[in-house]
Amino acid sequence: MYNEFNPKELKITFLETTESENDMSTWLVAMETVKGVKSLVDSIRDPWEQEFGISLDITSTSFTE
Repeated sequence: MYNEFNPKELKITFLETTESENDMSTWLVAMETVKGVKSLVDSIRDPWEQEFGISLDITSTSFTE
């Protein structure tokens, strides 16, 4: 997700599933420019889609929750 009020920020959530539990961690990544955010997303899009066979969905939201 990117912050709709500051598109230089990304929130990335990782879900690790094991046989016994699901762990979730969230990273807040702040870049100097919107172009930096786009470059980061573009660099992981193809490997993500090849690995998981689904498109990488990027949505906007407010991070003030």
